[in-house]
Amino acid sequence: MVLVEARDLKKYFPVEKGVIERILARKVRYVRAVDNVSLEVGKGETLALVGESGSGKSTLGRLLVRLLDPDGGTITFNGIDITRLKGEKLRKLRRRFQIIFQDPYASLNPRMVVGEQIAQPLTELELASASEAKSEALKILKSVGLVPPEDFYNKYPHQLSGGQRQRVAIARALIVKPDFIVADEPVSMLDVSIRASILDILETFKRELSLSTLFITHDLAVARLVGEKLAIMYLGKIVEEGPTEDILEKPLHPYTKALIDSIPSIRKREKSKLGLKDVTPDPVNPPEGCRLYPRCPFATEECKLREPKLETIKGRRVACHYPLQ
Repeated sequence: MVLVEARDLKKYFPVEKGVIERILARKVRYVRAVDNVSLEVGKGETLALVGESGSGKSTLGRLLVRLLDPDGGTITFNGIDITRLKGEKLRKLRRRFQIIFQDPYASLNPRMVVGEQIAQPLTELELASASEAKSEALKILKSVGLVPPEDFYNKYPHQLSGGQRQRVAIARALIVKPDFIVADEPVSMLDVSIRASILDILETFKRELSLSTLFITHDLAVARLVGEKLAIMYLGKIVEEGPTEDILEKPLHPYTKALIDSIPSIRKREKSKLGLKDVTPDPVNPPEGCRLYPRCPFATEECKLREPKLETIKGRRVACHYPLQ
């Protein structure tokens, strides 16, 4: 069963003009952060979203939980079109989709004790009284490993370590028992020793709540651990999507292959690696055909002129005129 579905989703950000450009009134230019993206997340499923920095992963995640308004396309949540929802109608649905931000140092209010920040969603959404919210906050503090919870409830964020702060952020997102969460690189700023425990917490809540998750990461090893499905994003577009193990064992898109080859390993032979050309893409003026065209060693004139569509090949979706064999 599909819980979250995006169809032809777009988000363009205007480029800030300089003084001369404003005087000359030149045409507004846009960064195509998310450009005609379609994907699905099933109930109880984790879709890992991987790509380089600047590929549009976080923007896509924020669109799906309506922290950003899309410029085109549709977002459907449990059969409800939430693309243009505003005001009270959107507020009532907020409990059902939440987000865990990447930076635990910036996502918490430094002026509030962490217990109040965790309890606040329950009271703001009118799901519990103040006393009930505090009781639930203490319970979930214990669930995320912050014990004794009474000690942590009254601490401020600056009194906690990075790992503890991220546990608080997870507790705040999950206390309302959502159906869908976007986890935006929740372990990328944490020490390796802390990452496993954070991933275990998320996996436990996934089982208990039948959570659907969009897990954003740049780490393919983490993606392999958490995601049943994997989507690869490049310059605002999904270029490959399918079962995680199938993609990692035998990628069909050159960009996916290059990402896998970039993982350090003493077992890999240099001659087997696929190197991309060192060409910096311009997100304001992307190539008209395939967006990987300037960097791809297999590119042809067709790749330059015609954009490939996401087509089903060997049980997955791939956007490439010449998929790897």
